[in-house]
Amino acid sequence: MAPIVTLRGTLWAARYYRKLKRELEERVKNGVGAFAREEIRLIWDNIPIWYDIRNLSKMLSSRGAVLVADTYTSAWALDQIDSTQPLNALARAYATIHLNRGLEYKIQKIANLIENYRAHGFIMHSNRSCKPYSLGQYDLKREVSKATGKPGLIIEADHTDSRSYAPAQVEKQIQIFLEIIEGKEQR
Repeated sequence: MAPIVTLRGTLWAARYYRKLKRELEERVKNGVGAFAREEIRLIWDNIPIWYDIRNLSKMLSSRGAVLVADTYTSAWALDQIDSTQPLNALARAYATIHLNRGLEYKIQKIANLIENYRAHGFIMHSNRSCKPYSLGQYDLKREVSKATGKPGLIIEADHTDSRSYAPAQVEKQIQIFLEIIEGKEQR
């Protein structure tokens, strides 16, 4: 994430993402995932919980759960660049980033991610330090579940301040959520 946020438009960032894209394309071509066990595919909404990302990753992967897509990394994507009018294109692109869009857009975005990545459910991080990203998440969760038939979970934390984070509580919520998904998949 750092290059897309802090080095946008630099030659270094462009080279880095071209290399990363080639690596990902090769992994897809060869069927090589991030983890050996991939039984439950999940979508993540919001900024990661940076200080606990390793622990959450280990906990999810130990249960065969993998985060296959998210809303945050594409929130920085600028897919509306018209090189003939660069300033207008940049203004339009930045005005239409994820945070500046309404509930209907966000519902469709997560529903599309669930469909495109064949996800079994989604986890939403209600982020205390980024209220604009978390605005409307309870409505969003309800509507995405209604549209896709997939369960969602909202966990509360902060992407930078660990004082407002209860790891044992979050882990328990995720474990129960994964059991719900496992139960649905067995039916």
